[in-house]
Amino acid sequence: LAWLSLYPNKSTIVIVPASVKRNWAREAEKWIPGRSVQVIMSGKDKIDVSANITIVNYDLLWKLKDDLVQIKPDIVVFDECTYLKERKAQRTKAAILMGKTAKYVIGLSGTPIINRPIEFFNMLNLIEPKQFPSWFKFGLRYCNGEHNGYGWQFNGTSNTKELQSLIRPFIIRRRKEDVLTELPPKRREILYIEMPGHIRADYIAAETDLMSTVRIVQNNQESTANDVHNNALAKLGILRHLVGLAKADVAQDYIKNFIQDREKLLVFGHHHDVLDILEEFLKKEKVDYERVDGTTATHLRQPAVDRFQNDSNKLVFLTSTAMGMGVTLTAASNALFVERQWSPATEEQMEDRLHRIGQKKGVIIWYMQLESTIDEKMALLVENKRELLSTLL
Repeated sequence: LAWLSLYPNKSTIVIVPASVKRNWAREAEKWIPGRSVQVIMSGKDKIDVSANITIVNYDLLWKLKDDLVQIKPDIVVFDECTYLKERKAQRTKAAILMGKTAKYVIGLSGTPIINRPIEFFNMLNLIEPKQFPSWFKFGLRYCNGEHNGYGWQFNGTSNTKELQSLIRPFIIRRRKEDVLTELPPKRREILYIEMPGHIRADYIAAETDLMSTVRIVQNNQESTANDVHNNALAKLGILRHLVGLAKADVAQDYIKNFIQDREKLLVFGHHHDVLDILEEFLKKEKVDYERVDGTTATHLRQPAVDRFQNDSNKLVFLTSTAMGMGVTLTAASNALFVERQWSPATEEQMEDRLHRIGQKKGVIIWYMQLESTIDEKMALLVENKRELLSTLL
């Protein structure tokens, strides 16, 4: 976004994972105000060719490629460009088509190579097509290409120093520890997300039910309103639960991105079935993790903490308010709050499992926020409380 701010009259297409579309829009509006931003939410959306920045996810790219080409973008940005590693995938073909129409191409990734250098070719070809014109020649030269009697295999690495020197002019990499002195010791970031379609109808029905109950409370000032009031609180809990389930779906993409670079991560939930969904995802992805929640026996908690702290293969610690006080989890420097708490003090106790003595990296706390839902209102309430407490103390 800082780079885009230098080119105010250039049309830009930003291609991203679906889970971060809304976040990109928010950040663009924050850091380069005055630019018109269009977020493509479905294949039925009409493309506004006059928008300065068009944000679209990889899954829609193939369906909309013909319409998007009409924008004639000057700049194409690929967020999490490892999505382009499979050269035969439809989204990769569509992405390459988009990239070849632009004057400038930017690829963003903390882990541009997940397994082997051949995965890097498509992005290098988009950035420097003259230098990297041939997938086959790249595989032979830099991926230890060999013929196994049936076909060519490019599963290895070769001429690494040569490749490193070739890509150095157009790659910028900053690891967290490299810029630690420039980062605050702890900062909070909001991840703005959209409601997944399969939960939307249930959420709207629950929200409508809650509002009808609230109106009864407002119109009834008698003591008999207590029961109705408690009923409203119960329905508010149902709404909060649906938000948690919705965010659990989207959280899986974020978790996958964090651990690609083998960065340890704390994941905080509230409802047990939300944690269950995330645990099933970790099992499916074969991610080594620990889980501690309110049902975990006391004598099993510290051993789980010790394993996470000392075992480099334990990448995720899945937990809740059970890890709110007195526990050290400084092996991680990132925490993802899938669900919020009503109390900022409770959240800060949870944050400080990793922001405490022994932490050697800058800590980033990521809060997921579901747009246009009770989650947004809850976040505003918590932050207002936080500001008040900070002023008082």
